[in-house]
Amino acid sequence: MISLLINDLNDTKKLALILASMVKKHDALLLKGDLGSGKTTFTQNLIGALTKNQHIQSPTFNIVNIYQSTIGPIWHYDLYRIKKESELHEIGLEESLSTGLSIIEWPELVENIIHDDKIIIYFQYDAIKNLRKADITLQGRFLEIEKYFEGRIKDEIR
Repeated sequence: MISLLINDLNDTKKLALILASMVKKHDALLLKGDLGSGKTTFTQNLIGALTKNQHIQSPTFNIVNIYQSTIGPIWHYDLYRIKKESELHEIGLEESLSTGLSIIEWPELVENIIHDDKIIIYFQYDAIKNLRKADITLQGRFLEIEKYFEGRIKDEIR
């Protein structure tokens, strides 16, 4: 696991840009953390980098938004309101995993059924200290680039 202190919105954007340069079709990003911890801000920056679209909206009510990008479709999920695995088929999760990049906020229900090539980011926010942190776990093909990834993060985000 890679732990990263996030000092400001610029650090969140840098992390998103680093990952935007590494992800490809069939990858999944699972974003955990409480409300207001940085999941949506991170996602807006990542999708913005891959699509050049600056109007990325949270799919809180739609559950999923789909964007076209240089690497194929990006499926942005907010599973906060999904309570049963059976509902996942109805929202196109299987299709997204086979056709594009899947970014999933509130992924607890799907974490164990997502394929191996995934990055899990647990965003944390301490309001008293005004401190944000991201714990990043790499799986599948990302393990092969873990040292490179960690070095790049430490070089670009201090």
